[in-house]
Amino acid sequence: MLYALGNFSHFIRPGAKRLEISRSDNMNDVDAVTNLMVSAYLNETANEVVYVVINPGTSEKGIKLSVENLLPNTSISEFTPYITTDREGDNIKKHPAFSANERYIIPPTSVVTFVGTINQETGTQVDNYQSGFSMYPNPATTTIRIISNDSQANSILKITDISGKLLFVQSLNQSDISYDISSLNKGLYFITIENTQRSQTQKLMITK
Repeated sequence: MLYALGNFSHFIRPGAKRLEISRSDNMNDVDAVTNLMVSAYLNETANEVVYVVINPGTSEKGIKLSVENLLPNTSISEFTPYITTDREGDNIKKHPAFSANERYIIPPTSVVTFVGTINQETGTQVDNYQSGFSMYPNPATTTIRIISNDSQANSILKITDISGKLLFVQSLNQSDISYDISSLNKGLYFITIENTQRSQTQKLMITK
């Protein structure tokens, strides 16, 4: 119990949000207590998704981790496991990273924490997004200035956090405008300008 609490307190940071999970084996909560108990969390300031997996049984078990429904153009390519068992030296011991969706073996009677960094995908789509408007300063603290290259009428500006929660929406009726972001906490956000023709998104890092 102490080691389990240690994994949660070390990796699940203040302000983290618990994420919904689903199991491919469709096991209910009662049966999971004797199998693999899994929970997932989002550390927004660290830009991480964390899984804590507890195996209370005496035999090893396999698991595959995948993250879905993040913001557009984001992904997690790998996870780093930190393992706690009753073996000497296995107290939140860091092990080599492995690819997401790859099967991983959970040792018996163990707590394994998986940490994955959220990445923004690159390619033509993102490049096109970024060509649509410029934003500075970035990182920012109190205000940002946005200059849009898009002349399309009825454009809308949105600010969302890393979990996809919409924090701000406003009609964009001019091509050069400043916004007050002082009420937002430190962390990673996404700025989107969209209209009937396309949607353009860029990352914004807020520091305090």
